[in-house]
Amino acid sequence: MSEYGFYGDPPPQPSSKDCTAKRVTKHNERQYLACWYPQMGGYGSRCMVELPTEKGGCFEAFIWHDGSFPFDTKDVGTDSFGDGTVRQPAHIHHCSVDQFTQFATDVNQAAL
Repeated sequence: MSEYGFYGDPPPQPSSKDCTAKRVTKHNERQYLACWYPQMGGYGSRCMVELPTEKGGCFEAFIWHDGSFPFDTKDVGTDSFGDGTVRQPAHIHHCSVDQFTQFATDVNQAAL
C-alpha cells in the first residue's frame, strides 16, 4: 500500500502556470484542481485538490511546500522549486470547504 493510503500515487506536481490558471486535470480516474494553497510559514505552495463530489464537501489536498514549515516533506529527486529539489507532497484531508470560508470570515471580521 502506498504511504498515501488508498489514494495510491499522488497526482503530479502542478506548474506555477497550472496553479495560477486553476487548471483541472484527471489523474488515476480522479479530477484535480491545480491551485495555490494558502501561504503558511512565509511560503506559497503548489497544490492539487481532488475535487469534492458535492459543494462544501470533504476534499484531499496534495501540497508541495518549498520550506520545512509547516509541511516538512521528503526530498525525492531533482527539479521543481528552482533549488534542484523535488519534494513529495504533503497529503491533507480537509473535512469541509465551508470551514475555510467561515475561518476567513471570522478572522476578517475580528481584525483590528
